[in-house]
Amino acid sequence: MVDFSSHFLAPIGLPVSRLAVGGSHFGVSARRNNVMRIVSAALDFGVNFFDTADIYGKGESESESESESESESIAESY
Repeated sequence: MVDFSSHFLAPIGLPVSRLAVGGSHFGVSARRNNVMRIVSAALDFGVNFFDTADIYGKGESESESESESESESIAESY
């Protein structure tokens, strides 16, 4: 089994998973329901590092991964 353990990231003072989920496809080829499934699965495996940027999908990457109510619901379960 792959070790998805966290690494302490000193500059921000938080544990960050050694594996990240790239969000360049969020809002482009992956729609909201799939994005939420991807995020949930990643969190289930201990991944808490998500790469999104305003240049990915003309900003859609960030908006697809930032749905407030859905994100809060997922975050509350972890």
